[in-house]
Amino acid sequence: IKQIALVTCTCCPIMDQLVARGLFPCAPIDLSLAVEMQVLEFVTMLFLRISPNNTAWCGALEQFLQKQGYHLMGKDPLRRRFSSALQ
Repeated sequence: IKQIALVTCTCCPIMDQLVARGLFPCAPIDLSLAVEMQVLEFVTMLFLRISPNNTAWCGALEQFLQKQGYHLMGKDPLRRRFSSALQ
C-alpha cells in the first residue's frame, strides 16, 4: 500500500491520472482506494477457477498487510471498495 499525490484540475481528471498509472479507482466520487489493474486481473483469473469469495480474499489481504506493518482503519476496510473495483 502506498499513497500517491495527484494534481487536481479540470483538464486532467483524477480518474484518468489513476488509470494512466495502472490503477483502477474503487469509487467514482470520494475516492479513498485504487487497486493495481494487475491485482484485479490476478483475482479475476483466480475467481474463474474457484468460487468467488471477496470476503475471504480481502480478509487474507488485510491480515497479510497487518503483518507487514500496515494498519487499515475502519470496519471491513477493503471488501466493499475492492468488490466495487472488481466488478
